[in-house]
Amino acid sequence: TFPCNNWLAEDTGDKLIERELREDPSLRKVRPPTVPWYIWVYTSDIKGAGTDAHVHLVLYGHDGKSDDIKLKSESDVFEAGQCNEFKVDI
Repeated sequence: TFPCNNWLAEDTGDKLIERELREDPSLRKVRPPTVPWYIWVYTSDIKGAGTDAHVHLVLYGHDGKSDDIKLKSESDVFEAGQCNEFKVDI
């Protein structure tokens, strides 16, 4: 975390719009180790199924929810009748 505690505005406070920020190590949060998850997405085989859109998901559980996860691959994914596997570290 890089606290600023000042406005960045030419018409407010000390009127500075540029600041050099230094990390405050005491504000660091310890992140638990990540766990690999495997996600399979099955796309229907009906006419018009499939997409070229960017697909995202959020996983929900007893302890909260994940960040937004973008499902991406080097190959063509989300085609009609296709099953795609994604490995994500959460």
